[in-house]
Amino acid sequence: MILRSARRTGCSLFLIAITTSAAMASAPDTLWTRAYGGTAWDDGNDLRQTSDGGFIVAGMTQSFGQGSYDVYLLRTDARGDTLWTRTFGGPGLEDARGVIETRDGGFAIIGRSASSGAGGSDLYVVRTNANGEEVWSKTYGGSDEDDGQAILELPDGGFWLVGQTASEGNGDDDVYLVRVDSSGETLTTRTYGGPQSEDAQDARLLADGGLVLGGSTYSYGSGGGDFYLLRTDAAGDTLWTRAIGGSARDLCIALDVTPDGGFILAGQTQSYGNGNDDAWLVRTDSDGGVLWSRAYGESQSDALSSVHSTADGGAVATGVFTSQDDGLETWLLRTDAAGDTSWTTTVHSGPTWDIWDIGRGMTIAGNGDYVVTGLTGLYPGFNLSLIRFGAATGIVVHEPLAWPAPLEVTGAPNPFNPATSIQFSLEEPSRVLLSIHGAAGHRIRTLLREKRSGGDHAVQWDGTDDYGRELASGVYLVRLKTDNRVGTTRIILVK
Repeated sequence: MILRSARRTGCSLFLIAITTSAAMASAPDTLWTRAYGGTAWDDGNDLRQTSDGGFIVAGMTQSFGQGSYDVYLLRTDARGDTLWTRTFGGPGLEDARGVIETRDGGFAIIGRSASSGAGGSDLYVVRTNANGEEVWSKTYGGSDEDDGQAILELPDGGFWLVGQTASEGNGDDDVYLVRVDSSGETLTTRTYGGPQSEDAQDARLLADGGLVLGGSTYSYGSGGGDFYLLRTDAAGDTLWTRAIGGSARDLCIALDVTPDGGFILAGQTQSYGNGNDDAWLVRTDSDGGVLWSRAYGESQSDALSSVHSTADGGAVATGVFTSQDDGLETWLLRTDAAGDTSWTTTVHSGPTWDIWDIGRGMTIAGNGDYVVTGLTGLYPGFNLSLIRFGAATGIVVHEPLAWPAPLEVTGAPNPFNPATSIQFSLEEPSRVLLSIHGAAGHRIRTLLREKRSGGDHAVQWDGTDDYGRELASGVYLVRLKTDNRVGTTRIILVK
């Protein structure tokens, strides 16, 4: 059974979970459960509450679609009744790891595709309208295996795509970060990691426009896999990284931002706890310094797959519970500010070990209810599951950030030859980084890196790189970054 990620390296997550101690407060009631799918394997990985109070769920289906597995997109009302379902994919394997509702009322899905693209698998994005009808889909990656885990919408309608790549970077696998515009065209790419394997499983946008990414590292830290916490600025440049763990394998699967600007990370540990694998929560400050960590589990394998911070500094997380008698159960865990268990609750649809219930993704409804997706069924056939628990208290729900409007930057003439004037305006004095990038996002020329006064500005570019070499005809990206805003435009060099 796979929890959130299907990896082919040492980062593969074959995980199950159990709780640690008796609940110390009343757990929420299960309001309803639903199952969706056909006769084969259907699975939910991520979900969001939609603007109408219903839910959008993304995962994979073996029962429907064109290939061995396809992306499975399900929209329900607030009671979990199906409004529509969609599948996306080709003759190979596709699945979805993340989904968001976009500001225009449509949806954006991220995962992987083995039917199209450049390699064994590629990071895969599908953009739909409000009815789930495809607007566009694209793959990103190289000749090896690449996949996506999280998608974040930007104020200009573009997206950050987060995952891992074996096609680029320094090691076996690296964290893969791709910025695209509203049509899915690549603006910039970044890889992060060392000589071995790194991945990113989850990400959040931060108030300063930067990102925080959570995953696992085998290049750094204490042992054969550690939690990997990575902080970037708005351009994706690294501010700091942290490796957290012990001498054995520790895998981060999810993270969230805490009310004080720190982070809560969730996943699995072999370094600590009572069993072969235990569920693990780590709470850090805003610089990634560990404030506390707690392992939850008994003698079975344990894991958490989705986490939300709470107003008191604690967390609520979902995963799976392995009962000694009944097997795998969808699990919900609430902790206090010190990481101690406040309550736990489980859902199991049958009395035997052959019945599996696994929680993968979680969201908080507008009234505070917890809603969990995953899978349920009799091995080896499963349905996508959706479970609504009673109202939660003290939950911090991270709504889309109120981003400043992007800066306007233009080039004139455009197209140009031999030179163009890059023009922009500043409302107040600010540090300015003005740069030219190729179509793949790599920086070619730095035109300006200094503090400029408020007002109108113009900088000439003669179509050469940082070494004075003339560039070929083509489309180039102009990027303007100030202390708190970013702007981009495309210009065309014609020879």
